[in-house]
Parts: sequence; C-alpha cells; structure tokens
Amino acid sequence: MLDRIAIGTANFAQEYNGAKAVDVEGILMYAKEVGVPYLDTAESYGWDYTPHTKDFKVITKVYPKQKPRDGAWGVLSHDGILTPDVDGISIYGPEEWDDNAGIIQVPYSLWDKRFEDRIASAEAVIMARSIFLRGKLLDDWPPIACLMFVLMNPNVDIVVIGTDSPQQLQHTLSPLVAMKDAGVDDLDIIDPRRWKD
Repeated sequence: MLDRIAIGTANFAQEYNGAKAVDVEGILMYAKEVGVPYLDTAESYGWDYTPHTKDFKVITKVYPKQKPRDGAWGVLSHDGILTPDVDGISIYGPEEWDDNAGIIQVPYSLWDKRFEDRIASAEAVIMARSIFLRGKLLDDWPPIACLMFVLMNPNVDIVVIGTDSPQQLQHTLSPLVAMKDAGVDDLDIIDPRRWKD
C-alpha cells in the first residue's frame, strides 16, 4: 500500500493550511525510507523538486504556458484543461472530467465521493487528493482511517497525503509500515494443520 502513496508538497516552500513544513528533508528521508514512491507538487508551489527526481517519481501541475522543471514523471494541467504538453489533469468537479487524460487527479475522501462512479470505470491513472479535507474533519476519524478508506478503493492508483513534519508523517503511515513488516515464520502458528485445542 505504501507504493501507492504520494507526498503532497504544497507547504514545502510556502504556508499552506496555516502551517509550513520546517523539516522538508526529514519528511523526504522518512518517505524514502519506508518506500513512498511519489511526490505531488506544482510549479506554483515554488519548491524545487529537481534534486529529488532520482529518489521519487514526481508528479507536477502546471498552468498554461508554464513549463515544468526537468525530471517530472507526470505533468498535469493545474486548470483541468488537457493540452498536448501535459499527461493529465487536476480537477475539482465531475463536470471537468476528460476521458482522454492519461492521469486524472481528483478530490476523493470519506466525505467526498462525487467521483466514485467515474473512478470505477476510468482507464486513466487515478490520483486521489484532499483525503483529509485539510484536517477539518479529523476529529471524527483518525488519519489512518481516512487513508485506508481511499486505499481500499482498487481503482485509485495514487493517494496524495500532506504532512507538516516527519513525526506527523510517521504517525500517519506507521500502521501501513507495521502491516508491511508483519509476518511470522513459525509453522505451529501459521499452518492450521498444526493448531491444537
């Protein structure tokens, strides 16, 4: 499941949602350590992802006439309009959907299921963002429940999560890391034929 996670970088070079990440390198080090493969960014964020393209697959969003820096794995139109120089689109409402896009990034969460039917039948790579609704409803559900809801949808290929610190990211991802590392070799425990009353 960690191989479907993207780290959102909106707050890496500017204030976003009232907080600015002060330890970008710590966030990226932890993400790399646990096997998170993607970074989600935008040219308008003002953060230089170029030094990190060897460690992550970078998906970047551009506005018309903006050119992404070298090394992006995917380039999305930030205004939702598919053009020949982008791979996909980042959209906000179902009316913006374009079946011709190779990658489609949509808001999708426990609370926002507007795209569920489209996601189910899409041939594009689907990216889900805004899964925590900027933290506004996390009093109702813990972050791992929000994340697992989106990951349980097999039609979502990449899930973008934001974080303010390495510690927050570790708290969010630690259940997935534990599941990845879980396992027992003792056949008396894992082979039902050896179970005794």
